[in-house]
Amino acid sequence: MQATIEKLQEAYCDKESKFQDTKSQLVRERRMSEIMERQLKNARSLSEQLGRIINDREQEIRTLKNLLNKRQDSKNASETAVQAAMLKASRQADRRRSSSKDDFQASMRRSSSTSDHTECLSLSSQSVDKMLKEVHSLIDGLKIKDEAIKGLQEEECTRRLDKIQILQRSIQVLQDQLTQSSQHHNSVMIEKENMISQLQHSLKESEETVRSLLSEKTKVVIEGENTIQELQEIIQQKDLKIKRIQSQLEEALDTKETELQQLRDTLDTRQKELDTKQRDLEESNEELFRLQKTTPARKGEDPLLNHYSMLAGVNKGDKKELSFCWHKEKYYHLKEPLNLAEVEEALSH
Repeated sequence: MQATIEKLQEAYCDKESKFQDTKSQLVRERRMSEIMERQLKNARSLSEQLGRIINDREQEIRTLKNLLNKRQDSKNASETAVQAAMLKASRQADRRRSSSKDDFQASMRRSSSTSDHTECLSLSSQSVDKMLKEVHSLIDGLKIKDEAIKGLQEEECTRRLDKIQILQRSIQVLQDQLTQSSQHHNSVMIEKENMISQLQHSLKESEETVRSLLSEKTKVVIEGENTIQELQEIIQQKDLKIKRIQSQLEEALDTKETELQQLRDTLDTRQKELDTKQRDLEESNEELFRLQKTTPARKGEDPLLNHYSMLAGVNKGDKKELSFCWHKEKYYHLKEPLNLAEVEEALSH
């Protein structure tokens, strides 16, 4: 019975240890799943950040495109303005030439209308030289004006060309930035897609791991419940057996206690009887001693031996059986009375 209980306890301890191991494994797997969930959340937040960065990059690209379009519009406007300025300058030069020519012709007409033919004939060489000088001075003034206009036009064209070159360099820089942004955007998108695919794969693996762990946990829990139920049934059976054994032991103990009480009662009765016999014997001894003192004994008889023969219920001739008692009483004569237990022991021998 004790060995069976120990085996059951060992089996229960083994099941309990297996259950604790499975429980600890489930705790570890739960922690791993929590870590995977945190990693997934971090990956999702990272993907969201990448999405925001990509949106910002796209916004920057759109801004750069708008700026590039504005620069292109400003370039076109500057080219149009340069062309308009050049056209205006050429028109102004043409108008100035035509106005100077008209002024010269008008002066010539005025001079020809005011002077008559005789005066023209009588003009001196000095007046002709003077007029020629005026004409040459007018021509030089026109040349200077033309050169000044050309210089202004060249300066304006140079300034416009510098602006155009600056705009072209800015456009080239913006195009390079746009190309770099596009390449970075493409690389970021590729990294994002790779990360998303990796996260999806890890998420699938985590889900499969969690499913397998849940199935194993369910199996272990079912096995543990079945084992616990079996152990409970076995323990109940053992409890019933122990209760039966306890009831049997209690009945046996009750029986033994009853027998013991009976033996105690018997011993008490025997002790009382022995006490009574001892008192009777002591009284008989005292009476015998008185008789010995008061009456002389017959010739050839021992009154003490006859007294013990009478007490023991034997014939006077059977003195062999009472020799021990007689000699003992003779030895202890006038010293101490004979004990009833010693007399009974002597009679039994």
